[in-house]
Amino acid sequence: ARKISEYRSVIFSSSSFFCSYCQKVKGLFSNLGVPVNVTELDEIPDGDEIQEFLGKKTGQRTGMRSLFP
Repeated sequence: ARKISEYRSVIFSSSSFFCSYCQKVKGLFSNLGVPVNVTELDEIPDGDEIQEFLGKKTGQRTGMRSLFP
């Protein structure tokens, strides 16, 4: 939850599989020059815990999440 409140835009995704939606959203932010924190859940030690938290908050466990606090 702290990461979500620290940044204006946060993207949680996974680098271990190809997700065209993930790539499009990351590219959109980049093209618009919008600063965003991208967190690849499969690359961090607590990625599973964050995925579980996001599942409880959003009602979905799979797929990418873009959050705008």
